[in-house]
Amino acid sequence: MNLLRNDHTGCNADGATFDGVVPLLSPNDLAHPNEAYFARVDEMLQLAANRELLVMLDPAETSGWLGTLRANGKKKVEDFGVYIGQRYKDFANIIWLSGNDFQSWRNRKDDALVIALALGIRSADKRHIHTVELDYLTSSSLNDKKWASVISLNAAYTCFPTYAEVLRAYNQSNSMPVFMVEANYEFENNTGHDFGSADILRRQAYWTALSGATGQLYGSNISTPGNSAPAGRTSWTPLVLRNWAT
Repeated sequence: MNLLRNDHTGCNADGATFDGVVPLLSPNDLAHPNEAYFARVDEMLQLAANRELLVMLDPAETSGWLGTLRANGKKKVEDFGVYIGQRYKDFANIIWLSGNDFQSWRNRKDDALVIALALGIRSADKRHIHTVELDYLTSSSLNDKKWASVISLNAAYTCFPTYAEVLRAYNQSNSMPVFMVEANYEFENNTGHDFGSADILRRQAYWTALSGATGQLYGSNISTPGNSAPAGRTSWTPLVLRNWAT
């Protein structure tokens, strides 16, 4: 679930809800969050909690919102992190997931901004687990050593057979569990080799589980009537294979 998203992930360009509620009172200014928007988020998170659903919450989805983070600068980004950390610290059903196709994490300034947001959250919310999704076509959170002290879940990401990246990520740490944050989606083919057929999806799930992962996220690229999202990746559905707490 993306706290902030826009047309990069199939939503309104200004980040507004379907009925026009914008996240920021002043466009692109993180210092002016819109209470009406975040009250809507509160409701959604509570609905999930009522149904005992865990939400992996991305505070500022980087394929669409990195430009806004750059425009605001590190201090305002961190202050926004404090705001949302304070707001959501008492929700029991959150894991913070930064990034999302974070292709420019090797750029020090970009990386520092996304880390500042996570650290702002952590300064107000010491309760919740953090992870980060880096770049396709293959990565894991611990590829970026600067995140090692921030996160406690290692997110493996690959468009190739999942066992290779999961096992590599599993061996990156003696104490941090790995999960598969993103792999081939249903009806998708990013490499020209593995189309997201039922067979491939089942293989990915078993490869992931048998290579040491604590769980995985499943995605679908299917188009459905009434779905206004553009062609491409349209949804994540969590599939937990093993209990992360144990």
